[in-house]
Amino acid sequence: MRRRIRAWAGGAAVLALAAGLAVGLSVPAYAHTLSRPVRPAQEVVRPEGYAQVVDELRAWNLEGAERLLARLKAEKPGLPEWEGLEGSIFYLKGEFSKSIERLDSALRKRAGDSEWLELRLHVRQSQAAVEGFKVHRTPHFEIWHDPSDAVLMPYLVETLEASYRVLGDELGVRPSRPVRVEVFTDASRFNKASTLSQTEIEGKGAVGICKFNKIMMLSPGALLRGYRWLDTASHEYVHYLIVVGTKNRTPIWLHEGIAKYLERRWRGLGDDYLHPGEEMLLAPARETNTFIPFQRMEPSLIYLDTPDDVQLAYAEAASAAEFIQRRGGKKGLAEALRAIGRAKEAPAPAKTEAPEAASRRSGRRSSSAGRCAPAPAPRCSASASSRPGRWMRTPPTWKPSRTPSPGGGCGWGIACR
Repeated sequence: MRRRIRAWAGGAAVLALAAGLAVGLSVPAYAHTLSRPVRPAQEVVRPEGYAQVVDELRAWNLEGAERLLARLKAEKPGLPEWEGLEGSIFYLKGEFSKSIERLDSALRKRAGDSEWLELRLHVRQSQAAVEGFKVHRTPHFEIWHDPSDAVLMPYLVETLEASYRVLGDELGVRPSRPVRVEVFTDASRFNKASTLSQTEIEGKGAVGICKFNKIMMLSPGALLRGYRWLDTASHEYVHYLIVVGTKNRTPIWLHEGIAKYLERRWRGLGDDYLHPGEEMLLAPARETNTFIPFQRMEPSLIYLDTPDDVQLAYAEAASAAEFIQRRGGKKGLAEALRAIGRAKEAPAPAKTEAPEAASRRSGRRSSSAGRCAPAPAPRCSASASSRPGRWMRTPPTWKPSRTPSPGGGCGWGIACR
């Protein structure tokens, strides 16, 4: 059975160039020595227009970011900030070598900028994680995989292309460029690319995440008993569509609810999204009015008290998504997402999409993403979630703080956890 560790998009969010980029033009700068960062007495003031590019990157609108950046470069040429942003855009496109080249150029002009140093380090790790991978291209996806996983490609291609057709009609969102998907054969590579910790991957069973403008997941061969990896792939693709369709503004309960509600739709199974265990949790909660409030689901389901709370929260959120669809008709969810995307004001943006998790305990019925069964992790056996927050500066553990930073936890929603 799969558990979910969310990276809410939030399902959306590269390392943020600054935790405060989304809300201001100045951020702390750090001068680095070989051993530790040293905070200087002054702050780096980012040029006008910088935050607007960041907003587009947060929404994974790379075309919009490129258009805006081209105009800014014409107005004020030669600034290192433009090269830093170009490096970020190349990273989100999956062009790691070009990203490192642009970041190196920016750092030559402004040595010691900690945000660019962190980003460059992460890009290098992402590049190392896919070293030796082959790419399998389809009309709408680029699937990067180890040659040993070539046998999986026909099944994964069928699932993703079916998801593209079915979910595109369901949600009214179709990406303008092929979606990058990375399939990892081991937890070490998955850790480098996703920034999920080894504990989250091996101890809590994280197996998939939508983040950094791509979908990342473990190969089913990496787990002794495998997991429901095809539904995981479709689930994460739902998160991708929500991020793109709403400019990364969707609250976590709706993000997870829609993804859970639609994760098996590619199979043509209709509204069969709850299994009996989840229904058994919903029934007494209704009788005793002990539902998990949506507010308690923020910023992540990982912070709920018990595995049953996590499972109940997913079942509630998926039921809410079904309610929206029933009330609004076939296009109810699509209309809801369009309204969120058009809104002038929005709640804190979704950070990243929740990663999938797989139960390691035998004798339990497998379930779709976010459905939990008892597992070794005592606090979050079904839905451990990545924490939004500022990046710590001590690689390679990548352990962020739990306190969201200004502007949605990590600046852009393209680099937070």
